[in-house]
Amino acid sequence: MTEDTQHNTSALSSLKQSKVLKYIVILNLITFLAMVAGVVFSNQHIFPFYDPEGIYPFLPGDMLFDCLWLYVISIIVGGIIYLFTPVLSVVFLKLHRRFKGGYRYHLQAQATSEDGSVIKRLVVPALTSLGLAVSIAGSTFASSIFVYRNFENLENPVPAIEATFPIFFILLLVVTVILILFAPIWLLGDVGVICEKEHVDSRSTVNIEGVGDYYLKLLKGFAGVSTIVTYGLLIFQMFGWYNSMMQVENLPYPVVIFIIPVVIALLGPIIAMGPLSLIQGFYEAGLVRNSNKLESILKKEGYTKRSIEMVPTT
Repeated sequence: MTEDTQHNTSALSSLKQSKVLKYIVILNLITFLAMVAGVVFSNQHIFPFYDPEGIYPFLPGDMLFDCLWLYVISIIVGGIIYLFTPVLSVVFLKLHRRFKGGYRYHLQAQATSEDGSVIKRLVVPALTSLGLAVSIAGSTFASSIFVYRNFENLENPVPAIEATFPIFFILLLVVTVILILFAPIWLLGDVGVICEKEHVDSRSTVNIEGVGDYYLKLLKGFAGVSTIVTYGLLIFQMFGWYNSMMQVENLPYPVVIFIIPVVIALLGPIIAMGPLSLIQGFYEAGLVRNSNKLESILKKEGYTKRSIEMVPTT
């Protein structure tokens, strides 16, 4: 590689890192503003959570501290991802071998293009977290991680708040740990772990896929379906909620105030990308180290390199 080529490569890498950092700052600023708004509204007794017990029963402090705790959890999870992602990737690979069966596994020799994928990768984890948050919010054990009883503090019960705030705050909690699931899958794709299956006595061609892509397809399916269902229900129910609110006399605040919970729930995945981007920063920081470590583990287990050009799933 010539000196000019090295200089250009270094310049492109610096430009990419600068763009990624810019998006991380913007996403966390959006999350910060949403959290500040929540604290202000709660302190004004417009929304719940002004009780000293805060949002999450297992975390000490009020709502302000609960918001800060989410970032503390994110940093801890980021450290786990930085240190243990290769080990977790091996676990996912063994699960694939155990339940799929009949495949031969290799390492892809050609590097895959990662242009633009750093930011795009946040979308599926955010939407997956939304689906999990909806499932948890509707479960019987939700009160063990979320303070439902604070809704009783409202002078005028508002269905929109009672339905959407649990989803939103559980979403923020879920995203702090969701990348423990996604990071090992990403690493399998970044290292280029692929599998192939020949169809003997069949007119079908050889079936080749990335192991990480297999898991991502499953998660994308869940994220897509759950997002459509969640947004559809919220929008449909919103009309009923606000028709009922219009019938209530002496509302302490304008009806438009009570639209905010639905807007927050709909924008929840975007707001949740703040903590996600921070955790992803740990993944990117350890990518070279963890890629080399995973590749070393797999080579010791007999995995060989194959030159196959594939389009990565992000």
